[in-house]
Amino acid sequence: MAKASESACGRAAALEEVRASCIPETPGPLVEAMASQLLAMRQARALVEADGVMVRDGKQNPIAHPCLDLERQAQKQLAELMRSWTRR
Repeated sequence: MAKASESACGRAAALEEVRASCIPETPGPLVEAMASQLLAMRQARALVEADGVMVRDGKQNPIAHPCLDLERQAQKQLAELMRSWTRR
């Protein structure tokens, strides 16, 4: 149950952070989408920090952590979403 409450806390914090940086006219679903991307980015970063930048694939070959790509994708999507709706 601790994971669920940690996840809810992280989501609430991400929502508040996004709301604070958005203009008041930002639609609610857009704020939620931005918060989801922020949370995905942070979760991917936490996994990379825990596991290291390089991990082993199924054949034990070293590869870049798959979450590095997930983190980059989330950053890109978050930047695109926030471009028109954040305070400058």
